[in-house]
Amino acid sequence: MQSSQHAESIEGDPKVFSNPGEYEYNGVTARGVMTPLADGQPQEERNVAFSIEIGAIHVCHLGDISMPMTTRMIDELKPVDVVLVPIGGHCTLDMDQIYQTLQDLDAKIVIPMHFKTEGINVDVNPIDNFVRRMGLDEIQAQPRLVVTSANLGTDMRVVLMTSQGRPR
Repeated sequence: MQSSQHAESIEGDPKVFSNPGEYEYNGVTARGVMTPLADGQPQEERNVAFSIEIGAIHVCHLGDISMPMTTRMIDELKPVDVVLVPIGGHCTLDMDQIYQTLQDLDAKIVIPMHFKTEGINVDVNPIDNFVRRMGLDEIQAQPRLVVTSANLGTDMRVVLMTSQGRPR
């Protein structure tokens, strides 16, 4: 998944959804939900969280969410099996808000994104803050994740993906 601001870096002819609403494309359904803006935050910085159904798996990408969602918004995104959540802070939710959002979504797999990594010169928090807030000792990065209904499990777990970004 790629943010709509960087769609030009995707090879081929990508289909970009950047507005709230319901979509279906090549057998994949998606629902976009507008998340709240902070007071004084310009409309151009709006964020749409997406719930994407791929087969029997529901993946939620929270984008650059900056304010907590309402119960109605959470309900519109559910069910959620896998959630991609920004944890870098500064322009997104703080750690307590992230933790509460994850509890509300009740996902089985949490994939953190938008945090400090080697070679990134953006002012964002390291993964350590998130690991501590989630009550974990550590998490090991992995290059690949295969999700099926059979391997989802019943308890929430955090999966750290190995950075495989391409240089721009």
